[in-house]
Amino acid sequence: MSARHFNYEDDWENEILECPKCHWKGTFKEAGPNFFGEVMDCECPNCDFFEAPMLAIVNYSVGDGTDQRPRILKQIQSLETPIGETGNPALDNLE
Repeated sequence: MSARHFNYEDDWENEILECPKCHWKGTFKEAGPNFFGEVMDCECPNCDFFEAPMLAIVNYSVGDGTDQRPRILKQIQSLETPIGETGNPALDNLE
């Protein structure tokens, strides 16, 4: 089974993902996303780190090669905690 692919505008936040190996079920956020320049992905949090299957990939590229992590992290963080109150200087200082 291959990883599910989503665009940022899709309803990836509410999709229930299932690990093909151990049958863990949960959301993208519950799996603990990894953030990269133009995509974020998640692996099964229940499986061994070195053998955990990739569950989903979310593309948030705008197509120009620009690193979108600051924009996406700020958007996600603003839904959970007001900026400036995260305790993480890298997030609190994003503009």
